[in-house]
Amino acid sequence: MAMTREKQERLSEDIHLLGDILGHVIRRQAGIEIFELEERIRALAKARRVEADPAVDRRLTTVVGQLDPAEAELVARSFTTYFELVNLAEEQHRVRVLRERERDAHPQPVPESVSDAVATLHRAGVDEFEMRQLLNRLRIDLVFTAHPTQAKRRTVLAKLRRIAAALTDLDVRDLLPAERAALVERLTAEVTLLWVTDRSRTTRPTVTDEVRTGLFYFDNTLWDVLPAIYDDMTDALAQYYPALRPPDNFLTFASWIGGDRDGNPNVTTDVTIETLRLHRGLALEKHRVNTRRLDRSLSISDDLAPVSDELATAVRAYGELNAHLAYLRDRYPNETYRLHAAQLGADLAEASAGDMVGRLRGKPVPALRMRRMENLLEPLTLMDRSLRDGGMADITHVGLDRSLTQARVFGLHAARLDLRQYSEYNTAVLDELLGRLDWCIGFGALDGPGRAAVLSDALARPAPDLTTLDNLSPETSETLDLFRVLKRAVDYYGPELFGPYIVSMTHGPEDILAPLLLARWHGLSPGEDGTEGLRFAPLFETRDDLRAAPDIMAALFAHPGYAPHLERVGRRQTIMIGYSDSNKDAGYLAANWELYQAQEALADGCRAHNVVMTLFHGRGGTIARGGGPANRAILAQPPSSVAGRIRITEQGEVISDRYSHPAIAARHLQQVVHAVLIASAPEHYRLQVRPLPEWTAAMDELLSLIHISEPTRPY
Repeated sequence: MAMTREKQERLSEDIHLLGDILGHVIRRQAGIEIFELEERIRALAKARRVEADPAVDRRLTTVVGQLDPAEAELVARSFTTYFELVNLAEEQHRVRVLRERERDAHPQPVPESVSDAVATLHRAGVDEFEMRQLLNRLRIDLVFTAHPTQAKRRTVLAKLRRIAAALTDLDVRDLLPAERAALVERLTAEVTLLWVTDRSRTTRPTVTDEVRTGLFYFDNTLWDVLPAIYDDMTDALAQYYPALRPPDNFLTFASWIGGDRDGNPNVTTDVTIETLRLHRGLALEKHRVNTRRLDRSLSISDDLAPVSDELATAVRAYGELNAHLAYLRDRYPNETYRLHAAQLGADLAEASAGDMVGRLRGKPVPALRMRRMENLLEPLTLMDRSLRDGGMADITHVGLDRSLTQARVFGLHAARLDLRQYSEYNTAVLDELLGRLDWCIGFGALDGPGRAAVLSDALARPAPDLTTLDNLSPETSETLDLFRVLKRAVDYYGPELFGPYIVSMTHGPEDILAPLLLARWHGLSPGEDGTEGLRFAPLFETRDDLRAAPDIMAALFAHPGYAPHLERVGRRQTIMIGYSDSNKDAGYLAANWELYQAQEALADGCRAHNVVMTLFHGRGGTIARGGGPANRAILAQPPSSVAGRIRITEQGEVISDRYSHPAIAARHLQQVVHAVLIASAPEHYRLQVRPLPEWTAAMDELLSLIHISEPTRPY
């Protein structure tokens, strides 16, 4: 969309405001000499961009070359801060455009939104039965990864977010002159704080630093953005399919950070434990804040409105009260809803203060009321049901409905933690263990079918007592330690903590059977209740593995050791495909065509085996790593390969761009859900383009012209 003069002027005003504030800060904090030096370099650089002039080049080279280290650092700091502020101004401009588009489109839905997708399906003729089937299948998982690591400290990210929030206030609030002046003062204070804050960490970032950075976006953006996406889906269905409701968790998040062991020796069991603690701690505190708001707002008198017997009984049966709850019961004896919300808050506070690390390490620690998602959902649902049955559904909009959505989406763990390990690592661990158990000597030296046969036999045997084995290698000891922790976590907190266990460089069924055996030995497959504590996902990356993937999965589905596991997970299978490694292996064009064909073949193979497939796309931010606009990328997948279910990595280099600002995060998520809905429509409605035979023939011919022996490298 071309910028109107008004839009250009507003963007220019924001840039000039922030530039003037930064100039003021530089003069105050670094001195007039540094300010004049920075302005001189900036003017020369601008002149150089306008016209190629050797004299300007020489002058710029001279000025920069004469800087001493202290001056160079301050000038670099000036430009770094300036470009950060300009980026915020451009971000606010994006938000301004998004708001204008929504305003102009009303009452029609915004293109590439959830409402637009539902309206498109309705116009195409998708009936209620077909839409219900699509919604029942709908599951979108976006997965944060750490690489490349976010360079900015969380302290700096937080300051930039506050500046962005102030820009939004300037844009959308009806400010009095004094209010605007106060807001400019606030901006000046934040820019000053940004200037005097160290940009570099004093130590190399640890994995847990990366975990905290990932959770920054959950805390500051996603916690409030996701419920709005669910509200949009509810509203769209109410308009076009009034008999239908959206699934409870069709859009969720997971993370590799703290669970990805492939190529990162710093991800240890202790790191994974701390990651789980951080995930759970954030969720508990966010839910606790919600319940604090609820116990203040739900001041419903039992004398003025009905209270269900079920809710009243739950409040009376709570048990021993702490001092705060006793005070509330004495002060508000006739406000059952308030007391119930306060009791829930007390349970969350107790869980937040609990020793999760000790519990996962096997230490005896006190039991908790708040262990799993259902412990949170039950009291919230009870309040919601009581209000609706009492004719007070409108009251749910004071925050209870949003709290319920956040409970269903985030649970008590903010984001599920994926685990990933290299296939050869698991093979080496089992080579040692099977040898020490005298079950198989030389397991690692066997070919794939040979290892699969050994694993089949091992899966059929009773689990051995691994505690009798001593003097194990560090790698094997670490692996057994991890699985013991996973067992404790699943038993107490539930399998909802974890996403799939991903096996990178999967070359055959044996590479999935290996972690399945380790899980079985530790009581995870199946668990004591007969369900699976872990699920397993192959990652196919090389050209050869992508071509072999359909046959590998067919063999795995039929394998006597894996088939019972597949049944216990409802015949649902996640299959991951890699983009960056396949590009390195085959070149950009060849890799993308191989990926496309592999997805088609995998989708056909899973349907033939009555398996519900979720394709997990290991995309990066750059084109060489499969990056690009998310909406177009999803719509470009082979027809019928999405079918309502998809997983996509959100790599470190795009997380900040997509999830720093709530409005931009909401737009990105709207586009993702829109694309998945459209790509999942029944094929006979022709909402997704199916390649013509001559197109596929042309691609095959292009690939035949590529010198496979010397693949083109993307970088």
